[in-house]
Amino acid sequence: MSFLDFTVEENILRYLTRLDQVQVEYESRWGVLKLPSLCSDAMQDKWNSQKAKLQQAVNENRLHDVVALVEGSVRAFGAMEQEALARGHKMHSVDMWDFKHPETGEVFRMVKNNYDAEIAIGDGAKVYTLEEVARLLAKHYNINAVKDVFPDAVVKNIAYKEEDFHGNIPF
Repeated sequence: MSFLDFTVEENILRYLTRLDQVQVEYESRWGVLKLPSLCSDAMQDKWNSQKAKLQQAVNENRLHDVVALVEGSVRAFGAMEQEALARGHKMHSVDMWDFKHPETGEVFRMVKNNYDAEIAIGDGAKVYTLEEVARLLAKHYNINAVKDVFPDAVVKNIAYKEEDFHGNIPF
């Protein structure tokens, strides 16, 4: 397919999607929306101007300008990264913890948030964010009740069905 096989709006969307992919790549190294803030005021002003011009071109369906501004934005990400590094800033690192289930051998990977989860996906590990774990644990009323009474209790096995207790702890 060529450029001419798409409407102006479809081509604009294709270029914006490309820019989004580039942004995600840089954010995986620096954090979400963090890279511009690590740069000089002059670089931030240029970036904000670039974004405003791109938004205006999108609003007015000016495909030629969108193409040029997306290409400029891609180069700007590279320039911002170089400047951030030159200013001594470090890239974002993902804190993740892998655990192998003692009986099944399944590997579970814990990360802080959805952004880190996208980076941590791979090699067959099941990735969970802390928010997801909190949601799962909140559904286990009986386990939480035991932890309330015995805060140092260790969960080693779950071998019950919640409907067996109808919300009551059997002790």
